[in-house]
Parts: sequence; structure tokens; C-alpha cells
Amino acid sequence: MERSPDNQEQIRLVRYSNAGGMLGWTETLVIRPDSVLYNTLMAAKDNRRTAFAERNTGQQWDELTRSLDLKAIKKVISGMSQQPVDGTDQTYTVVTSRGSYQFTNPDFSVHPDTALEKWVSLIQRLAGAYYQKSL
Repeated sequence: MERSPDNQEQIRLVRYSNAGGMLGWTETLVIRPDSVLYNTLMAAKDNRRTAFAERNTGQQWDELTRSLDLKAIKKVISGMSQQPVDGTDQTYTVVTSRGSYQFTNPDFSVHPDTALEKWVSLIQRLAGAYYQKSL
């Protein structure tokens, strides 16, 4: 991880979770500068659980952290929960040296931010790739 001045906020962890649906699906991806943890649980299939862990590459961490504007994340408005209609809710958490930021089902129509939308898509692509690795 790059060293930065003591007064600069530093990202320490990124967490993505996706939960809900008729099958009782949960998915969690936790990315730290040195590691990636991914796990799923599908309650409707005899509590089928998969898990995957690996060392993080510096390139992946840099891509995640450099593409995220912490000022923009503070403006994100969470969208409506999809679980009441058998959908899933996607929650994004960023833990920094100064606290944490979290939003669920981001509603980019309120504060459009193409860069943040791309960051969310990147997280979702990574979750899909780690799901495939966990099988």
C-alpha cells in the first residue's frame, strides 16, 4: 500500500455484500491491501456454502482504491430495498483511517457519478470472478 501523509484519509478495506432472494442467497467479498476473502451461502440448497481466500495483488488493490473518490461516496443515496419483492440488496462498505462509509442499492439518479458507477461495476465483476474461483 502506498504511503501517504498522516493527514490523508487512507482506504483500509472494501466490503461488498449481496443478500436476499427466494433461495436465501448471501455473498460477501472483503478486499484488503493484502488479502481477498469471498464466501457465499444458499440456504435453500441445504445451506450450501462456498468460500475462497487468496493474497491480494498490489495491482488489484491499486485499481480499487485509485478509482474511488471518497468525496463522491459520501454523496451516494441508498436505493430502495429489493428484498421485499424477492430481490437482493447489494451493500458496499469502505473502511478508512477515519471511519467507514456504506450504501445499499446505490441510486445514481440523485447524484449521478459515472466514476462511482464504474467502481461499483468493478466490485460486482470481482465478486463474479471470485464466485467462479470458489466453485
